[in-house]
Amino acid sequence: MLNISKIFVFLVITASVQAGIEYDSSSNTISISGFPADSPCRLERLLRLDNLNGWNKVHYDPATNSYEITANLSIGANDGSNTFFRIGSPDGPGERLVMRGNIFIRPHWVHKENKAPKPRFAPKRHNRLTIGDERASGKRSELVLDGPYSLIAGTFAKEPKRWAYGGELYVINGNIHSAKPENQKNKFKNILIKWGDTLFKNCDIAGFTNFNAYKYWNCKVIFEKARFQNGGCVSFNGRDVTFTRCSFERCGKAFNDYGGLHAKLVDCRFAGNSVNFKIRNLTCLVDCDVSPGKYPDVFTKKVNSRTGKAKYGTMIIQKRVVVKVIGQDRKPISGALVTAEIEQDGIGPVVRTAKKRTNAEGLTPPQNNVKALALCLELCRATDVKKIIETQKFTYTVTAAANGVKSQINKFRPDKDFLTLTLRRK
Repeated sequence: MLNISKIFVFLVITASVQAGIEYDSSSNTISISGFPADSPCRLERLLRLDNLNGWNKVHYDPATNSYEITANLSIGANDGSNTFFRIGSPDGPGERLVMRGNIFIRPHWVHKENKAPKPRFAPKRHNRLTIGDERASGKRSELVLDGPYSLIAGTFAKEPKRWAYGGELYVINGNIHSAKPENQKNKFKNILIKWGDTLFKNCDIAGFTNFNAYKYWNCKVIFEKARFQNGGCVSFNGRDVTFTRCSFERCGKAFNDYGGLHAKLVDCRFAGNSVNFKIRNLTCLVDCDVSPGKYPDVFTKKVNSRTGKAKYGTMIIQKRVVVKVIGQDRKPISGALVTAEIEQDGIGPVVRTAKKRTNAEGLTPPQNNVKALALCLELCRATDVKKIIETQKFTYTVTAAANGVKSQINKFRPDKDFLTLTLRRK
């Protein structure tokens, strides 16, 4: 019966796009493959095939626009095809999927299975789950993991150390949560995204035990206005990962550096967490609002067993400052060069010198501009003694110059939002 169902799906339903949907009763898994970006697989298609084949695994409640799948869901393969699966769209916002099973977003490259020796040499393919849509407005689409289930992208549930690459998860104007996200005891198991494109934008992730996202060298990884709530441990890894206006609320370990993380957090918020940070590498906070956790932050030291070189977990706290330059007549000076130079010998990678030009209003770029003057307020770093953190505070010499005239202020502490410098001719 299984093989007959598979052939029926290929020939009758999806032959035009060479796509396939099949159900394996031995593993209780619905597998999807071969759906291109311009014709993604949708929940309504799964429902129609379920009804045709009598699987009894996909159900729909039109009153709530809610689907239910009582099986595992596998998206994509490493056979050279692309597979796109979507929950919600501009023409169908507010779509809801309740999963009573695991979701696997398959890697498109697997070591010793694909011809390319490494993922960087393999053709770029996409196995992607998208929840929500950037163009959608109103009620968000959402994925509900109702039980101790996981969403795993780009790796294997039972072999997480097996070398694989390429599962993608996009959540845009959408949510992922447990059946009762406000209940700390009602959590789904894990979200694990390993070495695949990742986009979390304007979304809520709530009611989870663990959230793990690992960036590979050329992956696109974006976290913007993402809220992590009522969860356990939130872990990240990889270089050049930026978080913009994200929040971490009521989590166990809210921001866990897995060991190789180079992260920048801009306008992020931390509140009600047991531990806000565990830092193993380098994290920079820019104008973040951090309420104290129940327990202190953790900074670790790790010694490379091969080189003997120690790596100290480091956090840099920055603040964006706007400088206004005016003349003796109190009128703004356009085009003035503002230079900020640090006055201490730093113990880490801090901003030592920064230069900006003023605009027609005599102002350096505003705080919401990526080119704003960001100065280091403080640096925290692990030491050779466990649980002892080294802290250094910074001050700057700020100089404004225009038309051969200079003005300078020393020992400026960048804990203020605004500074005015007046240029006076002698």
